[in-house]
Amino acid sequence: MKLNDYYDWIVLGDHPGALLTASLSAKLGHSVLILPFIPFSGLGLSKGGQYVDMESNFLTGFSRSDRLNCILRDSFKKLGALNAEISQFIYDSAVSQVVTPSHRFTLTSDDEELALELMREFGSDFSKRVDLVGTLKHAEQELIGFWSHLPSRLTINPDKSKKEQGPSEIRKVAKKLVKGLKSGSYRKSWLTSNESIISLGKKLEMPSFSEALIGTLCLGTGGHPTAETSMSELFQSLVMARTAFGVKGGMKAYREFLLRLAERAGAHVAQKGTCKRIFVERGKFVGVQIASRGNMVIGRAGVFGCSLNQAKEFVFMSGGSWFGKLKESPQPIGWKFTIALTVQKEAIPPGMHFRTVWKEEGAPALEIEIADPVDFNLREPDRKFIFARTLLPFSSEGIGVEFQRVIASRMLKQLKEIMPFLEYHIVRVYPTLREHESAVRLSTHENESSDNAILADELSDLYGFASPEVIPECLRVFAGAGVGSRSGIEGLFVATGESYPKLGPLGPVRAAFESVAWLAHKSGLAGPLN
Repeated sequence: MKLNDYYDWIVLGDHPGALLTASLSAKLGHSVLILPFIPFSGLGLSKGGQYVDMESNFLTGFSRSDRLNCILRDSFKKLGALNAEISQFIYDSAVSQVVTPSHRFTLTSDDEELALELMREFGSDFSKRVDLVGTLKHAEQELIGFWSHLPSRLTINPDKSKKEQGPSEIRKVAKKLVKGLKSGSYRKSWLTSNESIISLGKKLEMPSFSEALIGTLCLGTGGHPTAETSMSELFQSLVMARTAFGVKGGMKAYREFLLRLAERAGAHVAQKGTCKRIFVERGKFVGVQIASRGNMVIGRAGVFGCSLNQAKEFVFMSGGSWFGKLKESPQPIGWKFTIALTVQKEAIPPGMHFRTVWKEEGAPALEIEIADPVDFNLREPDRKFIFARTLLPFSSEGIGVEFQRVIASRMLKQLKEIMPFLEYHIVRVYPTLREHESAVRLSTHENESSDNAILADELSDLYGFASPEVIPECLRVFAGAGVGSRSGIEGLFVATGESYPKLGPLGPVRAAFESVAWLAHKSGLAGPLN
């Protein structure tokens, strides 16, 4: 398809949040261009032949349960996705496990099953006293409803002369929730206190409960929250973790699904040419320059699907610097580092789920994803992939090969603790670590030096970042409030992990709806889903 000279909406990058805006905008009748920008596949094949998926395959906002009316499930249907199509790439059961040195339980969406899990791990008396399941049921009504009605809150009310206010801040919902928990059958002092999660565990005389809660927070946020997390953030995380889903084939497959939805709605996906410049005049976005094309492509508005700091070097501003300028990216708290294994099916213990979070006191969480090679179009019957991810410092130390080697060794050791006899079933591993090959362990200094050189070369091949600043946005982990959905330049938005970090995978979805609502209102339309 030939490029046009003008588009209503230009997507700069391939973050799933930004790609979601493409189908939303095109469905409203806008002309949409999706443009390659700072591409990073998130996939790799090591020199030893091991397939490595570097991105966390964990999203929230979709549930097959009719009880949970989730925002993404409703949106996909309204955008034209068929149930059969969704079933082809979303895991039927993406419930997650939390494992600590003391406990193991499944965060299932079924209340009765979850109650039994908690009673088994923490005892009947403690579970009844804490009443976590009852609290979740109460919180679920407020929080699921809050997010599922986000598009309607961004929609103009035809009975009023002006549009309604945008989505209320989540803290208002949290206040209402805490108020409700202080009354009636949900009156639980531990839920309404301002204490940290660690002090909470001591107060409840179950310190190990605190570590388990932090593990569940990792599920709901997709990040690595601290023990100082507030109770409202705990509710948000637990509820959204129960709406989690994983994608067969990882984030690459999810992006391909979103691109299909966008193309079906009429969006133009640029197959050739990349963005060279982004033009801003007097603080307002006006268009882009594409490689191999002389004329500027005029854009009415657009959205970033990449890091703002990485995009900054492409922004060309004119008309005075006192107008709007691009916001700075929030400082990441770290970045996700992955080790990958191909194992025989017998390596996976019975009852282990698609996603597991291992949490030890004082250490970053270890996220474990189990996948079938066939989901990545690879024929390896009777084998499984294991992708283990953890948080590394966003610093020169964190991108150092020697540091990564030490962390990779620790991660493999942790996997062995969770999966007994794992080392006897390993077919391939990235990076190549001799620790699992006890039968062929190298002992001479000469061989060790040679092995370390191979390892350094293997790590540099996939994680050879020259500096932390070039680490792709999809591998970065953020905390705090973020930059929101506005980039600082009129008509340019951002829908990535930088938008609303506290919401985890839900943050880019919120930013996507907010940005498309702006364009809809400018066009005289009711809202992001019209």
